[in-house]
Amino acid sequence: MAIKRFSIVVNTTGGAGVSAGNTRVGVPNGRLIAVEVDYHASAPGTTDLTLTSEAGGVTRTLLTLTDRNTDLPLQEIMVPAMDEVGTVLGNNDHPNHSHPIVQGNLVATIAQSDDLTPAATVVVYVDV
Repeated sequence: MAIKRFSIVVNTTGGAGVSAGNTRVGVPNGRLIAVEVDYHASAPGTTDLTLTSEAGGVTRTLLTLTDRNTDLPLQEIMVPAMDEVGTVLGNNDHPNHSHPIVQGNLVATIAQSDDLTPAATVVVYVDV
């Protein structure tokens, strides 16, 4: 397996404190290993960022950063195990977390920002 790096650049429009935007990037089937976020130097402290995975009509939230404008250094992303219907298994059932499986699109969405180009750059690392 090889780790591939993808950049998701999000521009925002709409006015001071209420600007929003999103960007989709197609990724190959694999596991999301890590994420880093670089905000624009002028991003307000009200900026919200969400990273989701879209595949087969299902959207899954992978990361939510609320009221943040400071860069997020490289972070490993882990999720709890789920059963076959999507219910998170408790620690007694399955104590291990794993890297989330991704395919299709990763979407970075920003809200409550200013008009910025880019408002943030999200870099993801996928083990394919």
